[in-house]
Amino acid sequence: MPSLISRFSRYTVGLLAVNVLSVTYLTLAPAIVGAFIEQLHIRPDQAGVITSAQLAGSAVGVGLVLFGFCRASETTLLRLSTIVMAACDLCCALLSQPWSIVICRAVAGTAAGVAFAVVNAAAGRFPRPARMYASLLTAQMAFGIAGYLGLPALLGAAGLRGVFMALGLLACFCLSLIGRAPFEDRLPVLEDGTLRADFPSTTYTFLTSLTILYVSNSAVWTYLDRIGVTAGLSGARVDIALAWSMGAGLAGAVLASVCATRIRPTTAVLAGVLVMAACTAALSASHIALLYTVAVAGFNGSLMYVVPFYFARLAIGAKAHRNVSAASMAIFVGLAAGPFLASYVVTNEHYDRLVPIATVGLVIAAALVMVPLAFRRTERHAIRAADS
Repeated sequence: MPSLISRFSRYTVGLLAVNVLSVTYLTLAPAIVGAFIEQLHIRPDQAGVITSAQLAGSAVGVGLVLFGFCRASETTLLRLSTIVMAACDLCCALLSQPWSIVICRAVAGTAAGVAFAVVNAAAGRFPRPARMYASLLTAQMAFGIAGYLGLPALLGAAGLRGVFMALGLLACFCLSLIGRAPFEDRLPVLEDGTLRADFPSTTYTFLTSLTILYVSNSAVWTYLDRIGVTAGLSGARVDIALAWSMGAGLAGAVLASVCATRIRPTTAVLAGVLVMAACTAALSASHIALLYTVAVAGFNGSLMYVVPFYFARLAIGAKAHRNVSAASMAIFVGLAAGPFLASYVVTNEHYDRLVPIATVGLVIAAALVMVPLAFRRTERHAIRAADS
C-alpha cells in the first residue's frame, strides 16, 4: 500500500507538471504577443496568427486522442509530447521569421494538445474529479503568477529568445517528473476502436457553451496587454494587472475545489460565466488603472472557477472519458478560433473593439447553459400536470 500511495503521488505531480507545460504558451500569451510585436516587429495580426497556429495544433492533438489515433500508454504519450514541446521551444529561440514561427508553434501545439487531453482524461478517473481539475488549474495559476512576475526581467535581460530557451528547459525538467500511472495505463476506447459515439443533447449544449466561452475568452486574453497599453496604461501597470489576474485565477480554482461538493455544476457555471461577461464589459474603461486591474482579475478568476465545473458536469456516466476528451477539444477549438477571429478586428490603435463582441459571446454561452435547466423545468411541470 505505501508503494502504491507513493506511485500515485508521483504520477499526480507528473500530471500537474505536464498540464502546466501544455498551457504555458496560452498562460503567458499576452506578454509573448506583446514581445512579438515590440521585439521582433511582427504585426498584430501576424502575432494573432502565431497564437492561433499554436492553439489550432492543440485542437488537432486533442483530436488525435479523442478519435483513437494515439494508442500508446498514457505515460509514453506524456513523455513523447513533452520531448516535442521542449524541442519546439528551443527551436523558436533561433527563429525570427513569422512563417517559421507559425510552423514551429503549430507542431508544439499538437504535442501540447495530446498532453492536455491525456492529463484531463487521467484526472477524470480520480475519486473526486472536480477537485483534481481544480488542482490542475491551481498549478497553472501558480505558475502564471511566477511567470508574470519574472517575465519582464527575463524579457529585458535575454529577450524573447531567452523566454523560449527557458520554456524549453522547463519542458526538460517536466520530463523528469513523469511517472507511471497507478491504474490502467491506457486510454479507454469504445467497441469500434474510437471514442466516437452519440452525444446526449445536454452534453452537446455544454460543449457548445464551452467552445463559445473559450472563443470569447481567448480573443480578449491574447490582446489583453495591448488593450491596457493602448488605453494609456504603462507596461509595468499592465504587467502588475496580469500578475493579479493569475492570483485571481488561483483563488478561483481553489474556490471551485472547495465548492465542488457543495454546489450544482450547472449553477456554478452559469454564475461564473455571467461574472466573466461583466468583467469583459468593464474592460471598455481600461484607461482607469484600478478598474482595468479588477476587470482583468475577475476575467481570469471566473474562468478558472467555471472550468472545473464544466469538466465535472461532463465527467459523469459510462462515457465520461469521451465527454472529457471532447471538452478538451472544444477548449482548443475555441482557443484557436478566438485569436484568429480577433486578428480581423484589432488594429494598432483599436484593440478595445474586441470587448463588446466578446461580451455578447459570453452572454450566449451563459444562455446555452440555461437551456437544459429550462427543458428540465418544463418537463417537471408537464409531469405534475399529467399527475394531477
